[in-house]
Amino acid sequence: MGPLDLGGFALIWQDPRIETRRDRVLLVGIDGATFRVINPLMAAGRLPNLKSIARQGVVSPLRSAAPLVSPRIWTTMATGKVPLKHGIHHWIRPGDDGGTQLNLGTDRLVPALWNITSAHGLTNGVVNWLNTYPPEKVRGVMVSDFAIAGAREDRERLFAGNREAKGHVDEDVAYPGNWSAILDQLTSEEKLLVDHVNPFGNNTTLPKWLKQDIPAHSFRDDDLVTRIALEVEERVRPDVLLVYLSGIDKVSHNTWGALEPSEKYPPHIRFTDDERAATVAALESYYVYTDKLIGKLLERYGPNDLVMVVSDHGFEAQLLVQWLTGGHEGPKAIDGVLFARGSNIPHQRATSRPGIADITPTILAWLGIPVGADMDGRIADFLKVSSTTAIPSYNDVPVERVADDRGEIEDSIIDQLRGLGYVE
Repeated sequence: MGPLDLGGFALIWQDPRIETRRDRVLLVGIDGATFRVINPLMAAGRLPNLKSIARQGVVSPLRSAAPLVSPRIWTTMATGKVPLKHGIHHWIRPGDDGGTQLNLGTDRLVPALWNITSAHGLTNGVVNWLNTYPPEKVRGVMVSDFAIAGAREDRERLFAGNREAKGHVDEDVAYPGNWSAILDQLTSEEKLLVDHVNPFGNNTTLPKWLKQDIPAHSFRDDDLVTRIALEVEERVRPDVLLVYLSGIDKVSHNTWGALEPSEKYPPHIRFTDDERAATVAALESYYVYTDKLIGKLLERYGPNDLVMVVSDHGFEAQLLVQWLTGGHEGPKAIDGVLFARGSNIPHQRATSRPGIADITPTILAWLGIPVGADMDGRIADFLKVSSTTAIPSYNDVPVERVADDRGEIEDSIIDQLRGLGYVE
C-alpha cells in the first residue's frame, strides 16, 4: 500500500481492519514526582485529582533507566525507544567543531508519538515537552520547551538564578507561527488558574541559605504551561495532548534535604527543627498545587478518555552546588510514578511494573494504532484490549520542523549549565 495523503502527512502503513478511536488522550508529565511524597499526601486527602485517577484505574511505580537525566528519559517516553535509538543521551553533546552543543529536538533520530499520531490523522497538542525546540509541524499545535518566558530568560532563572530575567515569547518557539502572539497574551496575564499561595519567594520560615527564586518562578511557569495547554484544548481540542510540568523537580532539588537525616549534609545547610517542618510543608504545598493544575486539565476529559500522569524519576539525598540538597543519580531515585485511567483500564492493582519506554506503545495500542516492532517498550499489562497489531517501524514517518536558530540560545544555555557544573 502506498502513502496515504493526510494533509501533508504521509501514512506509511495502515491496516484497513484497524480504526483509530475518537476518545482522547491526556498525558501529563510531572518531572521528579515521587511516591515518597505522594503517598502520604493522598492518604491525607490532599491530592484529590491524582487519587481520583487511582480509584478509577491504576497507579504504579514507573521504572526509569540510569543515568537519570531528564532529556533522555522524556524522549524515551515520547518514542518508545532507548537513547541508543532515539539519540538524546544528555543535555549536551560534542559539537562538530570540537566544542559543546545543546541537544535539541533536531538531534532526535526517530519519530515521536505526535509524529505517529499526526500521520494517522489525529490532531495533537504538545506543550513544553522536553527537547521539542525547534517545534515540529504536527497536525495541531506544538509549543516547544523554549517558549515559556523566552528560552534564555527561563534557563537563566533555572541555571543562573537570575530572578530578574523576563521577556516576551521568542519567535519560532511554537507551531503554527500565530501561536507566538497567543503565547504573548497568555504570558501577560497576572491571574492564576487556581487558588493557591506560592510557598516560595517570600517565605521567611525557610532557611536563609535555601534559594527561593527558582522554585518561586517555577510556580508561575507551571501555571503558564497549564494555561497554554487549556488554550490549546479550547482552540484545537486535540485527540492527543501532552503537557510537561517541571516545577516539582526544581522545588525538590532545593528542599529535599528536609526529608533526609541531617548527617547527610555539611553543617552550613542543615535544618533546624522549625526550618525542617517549614521546608517539608513548602514541598508538600507544591505537590498540592500541582494536583490542582492537573485537576484543571481533567475538567476537559471524560471517563472514557485516556488520562496518564507520569514522572521520570524520584529523589534522594545529594549535595549539589553548595545548597541543592536533592538529586537523582542513585537507585533510590530510579522509580517515577504512573497514574492511568480510561476505557479498557479497569480499576486494578498493577501486576507488573511498567517502564518509561512503555508509555508510547501503550498509548498507541489504546488508540487502536499499530505499535512499532522496533520500539523497546511494550504495551502495559494494565491495558485490557482484545487485540493489538504491529508494524516493523515508524522510522519513515516524516518529521518536519520550523527553522533551527540554535546558535545564540544554545551558547547562553551551555554557559549556564557549565556554571552549575553540569558540563565541563
